[in-house]
Amino acid sequence: MNRPAGFRQNAILHSNNNFKILAIREGLRRLAKDCFRRLGIFSLARHLEILRNAQIGFIHEPELRQLPLEVIGSGLVADVGANLGQSLISLRNLLPNSPIVAFEPNPSCAKTLAIVAKTVGNTRLELCGIGSSQAVLKFRVPVLKDGSCFLQEGSFDKTVFESSVTRKRIGGDFSLAVSNVPVRTLDSYDLNFALVKIDVQGFELEVLQGSVETIRRSRPVFFVERDSRTEDDIFSFLCTFGYRALKLSGNCIYLPTS
Repeated sequence: MNRPAGFRQNAILHSNNNFKILAIREGLRRLAKDCFRRLGIFSLARHLEILRNAQIGFIHEPELRQLPLEVIGSGLVADVGANLGQSLISLRNLLPNSPIVAFEPNPSCAKTLAIVAKTVGNTRLELCGIGSSQAVLKFRVPVLKDGSCFLQEGSFDKTVFESSVTRKRIGGDFSLAVSNVPVRTLDSYDLNFALVKIDVQGFELEVLQGSVETIRRSRPVFFVERDSRTEDDIFSFLCTFGYRALKLSGNCIYLPTS
């Protein structure tokens, strides 16, 4: 029986979607088993929410929609501070044809992030920090009273945990788990990025200081989380390289002027 071309195309799309759903379900099953064993029910729920978002095409940060997608095109993207994959999912949904390099120093995020990276595809995962020089630095993660880790607030900058804003986000008493983590510069990868997203809890300026050659060579767009303690220094730093700022409520987009 001859089928119309549209029917065959729809069948292929349906098959591809089924394959993606099966991959996500398998990822959820393995993740649930691992998270429940290591991290407790709260972290399990958080990890599963992120995998669900990968399936429905969620944009976790609405301000990402302000990016100049026509400028970025299908160019290479750096996700610096990928955490559990929230931004990775959003970037993939906004830039379906762009290869992505996701950088994350927190070892506790690695398993979920690897599953998300495999799910969204065309992603290279680098389990290290990005900073101003190559080093091994202490990385701190808040640990709540029930023993669960508040993974969204991990940082190399210990002063970030003195901030009332950070303490409010964490929402209770906590201690800090400390681990030694390798740090590289973005320049050390010698890659031509079209977009660099940075969300590293107070370590943003160090990331930029290790990206000077990348800035000069590639002139990427920067999407940087706003932090009142470092925002002026970041603005001054990028202005010296000919960037202008588009300030949003929670983030800032820096665009090259030439």
